[in-house]
Amino acid sequence: MSDWMFLFVVVTAVIVGADASSLGAGQYKLGGWADTTPLVWGLGTALLWIIVFPAYLITRPKLVAAKAAVPVEEAAATRKCAVCDQVYDAQYDGCPHCAKANA
Repeated sequence: MSDWMFLFVVVTAVIVGADASSLGAGQYKLGGWADTTPLVWGLGTALLWIIVFPAYLITRPKLVAAKAAVPVEEAAATRKCAVCDQVYDAQYDGCPHCAKANA
């Protein structure tokens, strides 16, 4: 019985650490428990499951909201010139390195 409980706690700790990492825990200035890093969430869950796991479940919606509030960079933020092979910002109409329009 205790082997199953140990395995359950370890698996839960790994899942909490991975989820906290994917949500960017520790990167946002949210205050309190929400500023905890993924490593601390994972280790805390492994060592003090009965306290840290519920705290993570309570804190998780704040992390999800903070991640959703961060703007995502545009996929086509840069272009590569076909003439000079230089990478330039997509806001330009042409390559600023060789002045080739729409390269």
